[in-house]
Parts: sequence; structure tokens; C-alpha cells
Amino acid sequence: YDFDSYLTVWEGHCRQTLDGAIYANEIRTATAENRITKVPWEPKKPVHTFWDLGKADMTAIWFGQVVGFEFRLIDYYQSHGQNLAHYVKVLREKPYGYGDMWLPHDAKARNLQTGKSIVEQFLANEIRPSMVPGHKVRDRIAATRLLFTRIVVEQDNEGCEDLLEALKGY
Repeated sequence: YDFDSYLTVWEGHCRQTLDGAIYANEIRTATAENRITKVPWEPKKPVHTFWDLGKADMTAIWFGQVVGFEFRLIDYYQSHGQNLAHYVKVLREKPYGYGDMWLPHDAKARNLQTGKSIVEQFLANEIRPSMVPGHKVRDRIAATRLLFTRIVVEQDNEGCEDLLEALKGY
């Protein structure tokens, strides 16, 4: 039984996610619970970043805050084919006070062009990143599903539209 197909065919709703999307149920639930909504940025709270370092595809940065029991996704940035200096500039142009900068475990690998790892490049820019330990893909998906019950996504930020589209298609 495919609930999304039922909603599309019999109820006339627009399809929210791609067929087979990993987080389809979580997106549907967040939408039904009005957790994709206007989310204020709290200037007194740190903004944590979560990075997906793309090589042939997009590099993505999620910007989130923990406020009470909510994990608020307030901003998102993605680009393609840029060097780390570009992303550091993006960070510095935003008004946020940063907390943890979470990089994937493979950020310790040295780049053939520069001879430096992403972590070393961050440190050279006076940014101290945190490392997400290497886990199996299914474990990362399960952890994200658990966190999704607390996630609230900013709907008015253009970047968060890209984030939602990426989640709907993953």
C-alpha cells in the first residue's frame, strides 16, 4: 500500500516526494504536524552546521539551532564545483554565531590538488570542525529518522526550499 499514491490518485493531492524517497514518511508527517513553517532565527543561540562534501555533486551545508526540544533548520546552502574558500566566505557573510561545524568522516582525507585535508583547510581559516564518525548508510538514515520527530524547517527561506527538495528526492 502506497499512501502517497492514494493521496495523489484518490484525494487529488500533489505528490510530495519521489517514489522510493527514503524520508517520504518523515516529510509527510512534518507537513501534517505543521513543522514546515515560519521558524525564527534565535540570535542568542548558536547555529550549528552540518556538511555534505560533494565531489561530482553538490556540497551542502545545513544550518540548525536547538531551541527547547526543537531542532530548527533555519537555512541551507548548496553549490557545486567551488573550493573551500567559497564556503568559508558564505559562512562569514551570514549573521550567525556558530556552534559546531559537523563534517563527514572522510573530511580527514588529503586532497591530491592541495595536499591538505578539508579539516586542515578549516583549521587554516580559524574554524575548528567536529567530525561525524563513519557509520553505515542504514545507521545514518535510522538516526536521521529519529531526529526528524524534533525537526522544524523554515519554509520562508529560499535555501530551505532546496533542502526540502533534496530530502524529498533522497
